[in-house]
Amino acid sequence: MLQPTERDRLYRLLIVEDERGQRRTLSAILAEEGFEVTACGTAGEALRQLEQQAFGLAVIDLRLPDLTGTQLIEKMRLLNPDILVIVHTAYGSLDSAKLAMNLRAFAYVEKGGDPEELIRQVHAASHWHLERYAADLEAAVEARTRALHEANLTLQQEVGERRRAERELALHRDHLEEIIAQRTRALEESQERLRRADRLASLGTLAAGIAHEINNPLGTIMLAADSARASVENSEFVVEMLDSIKRDVERCGSIVRSVLQFATDQPADRWPVALNGIVRHSLDFTREHAREQDVELIDELGEGRAMVTANPNQLEQVFINLISNAVHACDEAGRVTLVSQDAGDRVRILVRDNGRGMEDAAIKQAFDPFYTTRLGRGGTGLGLSTCHGIVTNHGGEIEIVSELGRGSTVSVELPKTSTE
Repeated sequence: MLQPTERDRLYRLLIVEDERGQRRTLSAILAEEGFEVTACGTAGEALRQLEQQAFGLAVIDLRLPDLTGTQLIEKMRLLNPDILVIVHTAYGSLDSAKLAMNLRAFAYVEKGGDPEELIRQVHAASHWHLERYAADLEAAVEARTRALHEANLTLQQEVGERRRAERELALHRDHLEEIIAQRTRALEESQERLRRADRLASLGTLAAGIAHEINNPLGTIMLAADSARASVENSEFVVEMLDSIKRDVERCGSIVRSVLQFATDQPADRWPVALNGIVRHSLDFTREHAREQDVELIDELGEGRAMVTANPNQLEQVFINLISNAVHACDEAGRVTLVSQDAGDRVRILVRDNGRGMEDAAIKQAFDPFYTTRLGRGGTGLGLSTCHGIVTNHGGEIEIVSELGRGSTVSVELPKTSTE
């Protein structure tokens, strides 16, 4: 197949003619027709030229001094298979014409005739080459066009597949986001249920403290009422007793309101509160329960007035749970100490006991829902997980440090409220 770079060769013409005058004449005529002519007097010289460069056309005399025209043409085709040969001989006969046909010559032209015939045949051979060259180019263009068309179809298919994949990915992403949203809602609902369950679990501890706290003022009320009744004549004493009754009644009302706030669901609004006050309130609720367990509650909170933005009832729930757990961890004559520490822009509360302590494995699972070391003694496994959720939601941290046989310390750290 002819390549585009071989176009110049189509106009390169080789003349093999042993007669010098005829060789010069043919060279001049065909050069004027626009061909690049190389003229040789022998077959050997012609073969050397073919070894050096390619020719598209050849005008050959059948009778040469070193080889016959037949032998030369066969050797030429080995070197240049696409060369078109025009036989040009003075010995025109039927046999020489047949020989030219057998050699697959493009044309057969007798010497001595009209030079225009040779020129016409040379142009015809050149035109045949050009048509073949154009056909090859057209075939190459068509093949390239088909390849581009197929590549375009493949590209369109790949683009379509990619778009389908992107759509499927978007649907899958939306589905995953919906699943995540559902799981998040379910987790939030579960956490709320845990907080409610923990609140109910804490009511037993609250009940003991409430009974003690209410019974004391009620006893005072009864005593004051009896004294007032027995001392009707002493009006000053009656007024004093009635004032005492009023104060203790108000105290009972305050206690009942606090219990109702704790036991019922309320919006988790937050506002600046004194953390030590919340912790001391929690101590009051659990003091009677600790006394029944022969555990001493020690207040080392100090006079710190650090403020935190919080929901007081939720934080009371946290510290009541922590104090109750510390009480349960102690043996007889145990101690639970509450300490307040300043930590820069945060405030830290330590709930420290001298109880049995915890193993490392228990510490790692302590905040897991339903994990408890008091399964047979009323533990639900909800307290610490709820505490963790409340503290975390308040922007704080809760940690446990413990050593077997030497007790545990639970640290609750919360951000201070800005005073600016």
